[in-house]
Amino acid sequence: MDKNRRSHERRSIDPSDKMPGRFIIQVGENEYEFSQVSDVSVSGMGLSLAVAIEKDTEVVLRYESDDMGLALHGKIMWQSNAETDTHFRYGVQFAPEDADTNVMFFMALREYIDPFDEAI
Repeated sequence: MDKNRRSHERRSIDPSDKMPGRFIIQVGENEYEFSQVSDVSVSGMGLSLAVAIEKDTEVVLRYESDDMGLALHGKIMWQSNAETDTHFRYGVQFAPEDADTNVMFFMALREYIDPFDEAI
């Protein structure tokens, strides 16, 4: 999708940051943990996995931590190979009918997106 046509601002997180929880993508009966996340918004995100998933596949994304558990539905909108051919990049669109959960999922990432501790 053309960056200029996106309806929500995209943000990225640094994959070297230690996250307090874990992210899981469920594809059918299979589950994969992931940590490489980019282009996060309330309507979708990018991620990287060592597993091939077809475009238009329905998925469930989960965030699990000691004090929070979230699950939301999404769809693989695009897929491409990474430069190393060992990982695939995906664009996942969150299901729009679940806006409240989408916002909560986005908020779970805010510590890694916004520099809250930087001086103004």
